[in-house]
Order: sequence, then C-alpha cells, then structure tokens
Amino acid sequence: MFDQQQGVNSSLDPWTLLKAALENGVTTIAVNVQTSLYYYEKGVLTLNGCADAVSGWPNHAIMAVGWGTEGGLDYVIVKNSWGNGWGENGYARIEATKGSGMGACQLWNVASQPSSIV
Repeated sequence: MFDQQQGVNSSLDPWTLLKAALENGVTTIAVNVQTSLYYYEKGVLTLNGCADAVSGWPNHAIMAVGWGTEGGLDYVIVKNSWGNGWGENGYARIEATKGSGMGACQLWNVASQPSSIV
C-alpha cells in the first residue's frame, strides 16, 4: 500500500495497516459503489456479495470508523454520507478480505488519514 503524502510503500497487508490507522482515528477510504453497496441494508457485505464492484475504479469516499469480527469473519465498519436511512443507521460492515487484491467493494484500493486538524 502506498501513501502518497508520506511516501510509504509498506509490505504489510492492508488489513493490518487499516487497523493500525484506526487506532489514531477515522480513515477515509474509497470504494466502488455498485448495486450491492447501494442497496445494502444489514449484515456483513462479503467479497461474494460485492462481486459486482470487482471491475472499474473507486467512485465514492466513505469513512472507516472501526472493525470487528462476526462468525470468524473480520469486517471494517464504515460510515456513509447517505444518511441514517441507508444500511445499519448510516453504517455498513464490509468484509476485510486479507491477502492480495482490492478486497470487497475495492476496499483496499485507496485510503488516507489526516496527520493533523488545523
């Protein structure tokens, strides 16, 4: 993962990097919104459930605010800008796939975190 501001090219997997970043606060990530994410209501959106977002480029920014595990499946908790009527009161849980690839909804494609607030 390459951080354009810091110039860091890490050999760590994106899941480890995101968890570390979330220790310092909210992290902005870009995802590829297709039908599966647009109509998301509840539960963990898995790589298979978000298969329609495999191709194309990220087209929407959301905030990663935390993570969790359910039934052995790790996920990222994200806050969307579409209001409380979307998803789980404005939030979603997206599978935190490990290893190579962009992850569910291209979760690992682009991430950034402010170093300070002015």
